[in-house]
Amino acid sequence: NNIVPGEYKYRLLLLKAGSREQEFSGSVQLLVSGEQDGEQVSVSVPETKGGKGPGLPVLFKYYQRLEGSFRLPAGMKPKSIQVRVYEAGAAQPKWTRTTNL
Repeated sequence: NNIVPGEYKYRLLLLKAGSREQEFSGSVQLLVSGEQDGEQVSVSVPETKGGKGPGLPVLFKYYQRLEGSFRLPAGMKPKSIQVRVYEAGAAQPKWTRTTNL
C-alpha cells in the first residue's frame, strides 16, 4: 500500500444487538474533527452538505464489516472521529461513538 499524505484508512465492524429477526438497513457516516490553520474544522465521510445526507449504505442481519479510506484537506490535523449509524429514513443517528486520535 502506498502512503499518501492526508489519507487515512478505516475498518469498522457493526454488530446488531437485540432481536436479529429483521435486517438492519441504514447508513454510516464518519465525522472527522480537527484543526486547520488554527481553526476548528470537520469533514464528513462520505462528503455531505453540512454533515447531512446519505452515508455509506449498510444492510445486514448479524454484522457487517466496512473498510475504506478518505483524504483530509491539506494541513488538517485530525483530533477525533465520530462514527454515526443511521437507520433508514431517520434524521438523527441511532448510535454514535467518538474516538480521540
